[in-house]
Amino acid sequence: MRSCNAELSTRTSWSPSTMATLSAFFPSRRPPSSHSDYLTDLRFSLEIMPGSRKYVFTPAARSEILNKLYIAFMGQHPNLFLPNGVSQVPPGLLLSEYQTSMGFNGAGKGDPMVPGRPCSHIFKKGESCYRCK
Repeated sequence: MRSCNAELSTRTSWSPSTMATLSAFFPSRRPPSSHSDYLTDLRFSLEIMPGSRKYVFTPAARSEILNKLYIAFMGQHPNLFLPNGVSQVPPGLLLSEYQTSMGFNGAGKGDPMVPGRPCSHIFKKGESCYRCK
């Protein structure tokens, strides 16, 4: 005599595409609690997203991927990367763009000059070179 679980497993055959579709309908609502959970959530999302979006890369998919990436990158310390009171980068913006637009920790501004010390300016292609004094 077979158990109910054995009968159910022989009657239903779940393909990988079916599982990907089901996971799109039932995403995990549990917030990650540690850094490895953030990375696991990012890895899971990157594996599932292409199939659940029918392999079409849209602005919404880009925004969702960036959001998952930034959550995994910042972990439990978004205050080190974002202004006070902001916990996530607004959808559609890159972290660097948002930091520059908000002027967060001097982003987008030049470094202050210190007498007697090289300025550490990083030259762009085609920019002339000079020595700071």
